[in-house]
Amino acid sequence: MHIEVDQSGKVGKTNEDTILAFSNGKQFTVLIPRSVKQRCLRELRNQGYEPHTIYLQMFVIGLYFLLREHMQRIALVIIDIEYQGYDVKIRRFLLNLLRRDGLNVDKNQIGFGYIGKDSPAHTLAISTYRKEKVARLVLTFEDIMREF
Repeated sequence: MHIEVDQSGKVGKTNEDTILAFSNGKQFTVLIPRSVKQRCLRELRNQGYEPHTIYLQMFVIGLYFLLREHMQRIALVIIDIEYQGYDVKIRRFLLNLLRRDGLNVDKNQIGFGYIGKDSPAHTLAISTYRKEKVARLVLTFEDIMREF
């Protein structure tokens, strides 16, 4: 199965929720509530993390929760380019999280590209962001901090 992943509501915008979604026959969505992002940001800044690093890793943790239960059936996932120039870091961190769970994932299964507005992933992400649909998984502060 080939899937595309899109995001609505940037992780770095802490005054709004973030939705990560994929859709290609199967659909799945993850919500990172604004309150969770704000709490993680405060805690991780106190631990000495830089905001850019926090946002990048929080994005990848969201991807991890989005993909982990589906990765064995996915031949190729194309992730929308959200952090220009950070594809290598995102792939490496995501692979580490997935492999830590015992998943046999090849780096070539994860690619990056522009996901347009015609993509089913975009449609699902934006409709969930607008609360027209309910997210399948809502991440908590503990979920994110456990993976940091």
